[in-house]
Amino acid sequence: MKNKTAITCVFLNPQYARTTPRGLELIYLKELLEEKNREVLIFGNKCRTNKDLDFFKDITEIKNHNINSIILQLAPANFYGGEYQDFSIPCIKNIADIYNSKKVKFNIIPTDPRIKPLNPAKIFFDRFGLCEEYIETWDQIILNSIYLFPGKDLNKFFDMDNNFNTYKLNWFAYIFKKGVEFCPYFKNKDYDVIYYGDKRGSYRNNKIKKLLPLSTKNLLLGYKEPKITYAEYKSKVNHSDLFKILNKCKVSLVIGDKEHENNVATFRFYEALASSCIAAIDIDYDPNKELIKNEKLRNVLYVNSKNQVANLAKLYTENEILAREIVTLQKEELKRIFNEI
Repeated sequence: MKNKTAITCVFLNPQYARTTPRGLELIYLKELLEEKNREVLIFGNKCRTNKDLDFFKDITEIKNHNINSIILQLAPANFYGGEYQDFSIPCIKNIADIYNSKKVKFNIIPTDPRIKPLNPAKIFFDRFGLCEEYIETWDQIILNSIYLFPGKDLNKFFDMDNNFNTYKLNWFAYIFKKGVEFCPYFKNKDYDVIYYGDKRGSYRNNKIKKLLPLSTKNLLLGYKEPKITYAEYKSKVNHSDLFKILNKCKVSLVIGDKEHENNVATFRFYEALASSCIAAIDIDYDPNKELIKNEKLRNVLYVNSKNQVANLAKLYTENEILAREIVTLQKEELKRIFNEI
């Protein structure tokens, strides 16, 4: 009989879809575990969006499935309109009861430094006067779970000082190994430099201002910044449509939050290497140039100024042979990374 792994999330109903990063996490996490000969069930609110998925179960049923291990997806504690999702309370209670049984291994998968491991029982008690009796147990869950972390330093990632139990899982690379399509070289481009993503505070905003050239035709995708007047803005697209936009750009900025630098390679790194863009990697993102092994790429891709980024964009018109070679070498580098997982 196969071991069973349950995946759930307290604050947001798990999504199993290719249109969002959270959905991709679930798709490929389930696939990874099944490759390890595990049966995988997802628990949350059984509703119309997941009613046809036989592996998606209502959270109230989790104790009936003889679970061997649980993986908790993290999510922000947002209560839109002051309301919480109905499944959250039974999720808090059932997961706490399972933990107290001492029969199930607990894991947490951190993917975003801004989404920290929070005690949901305490949050619900402070906000709604509910779940007080589960606060102590959830403290233990957060402290004693194994964190499946794709980087070097989880304390730096969360800006915390905890004695986390971590297991190195090159999770982001695995997602792209399974799901990415390598894009061919495209000569005709609509934009020189692209940056895409949500607004995440002043640190990343300052990085964009430092590296986005004034003299090029730029695109900000999903990142609205009125003070950057030298870039066209377009609304965020589904992840499944991202490469259609990327391939129309010459250069993609690869930057991260302070917590990512010299720590975690993010989706943006892998997306840039797989696309028809040249990856302009902020030197602070990978200061020791550990992510890239090819010597020619190490000498070309790392940037710390607007001028260096602009020069990468110029390659498409001034040295097409070199631009094509760089894009090809990026694909080979990405294949090397995948082979080492």
